[in-house]
Amino acid sequence: MSDPIIRAMLEEQAASLRASAAQFDMNRAAALASAQDLAVQAGGARAQAEKIEASLAAYDQAFPPPPADEADAEPGGAE
Repeated sequence: MSDPIIRAMLEEQAASLRASAAQFDMNRAAALASAQDLAVQAGGARAQAEKIEASLAAYDQAFPPPPADEADAEPGGAE
């Protein structure tokens, strides 16, 4: 003979665990979507960094830095 109180407690626990599992599934789906969004953002940031680095390389070619001895000299010619 089964005890109705124990049965009710077990049914309530099972329902609670099913609800928890559903919440975990929703959290997992949200985390995956967030990870995909972050991957896209990271890719965009890398692409932007590559463009900036290419611009810096072009700038350095167009305007090369002065030789080291000129760069160390005091402004105005006083040494």
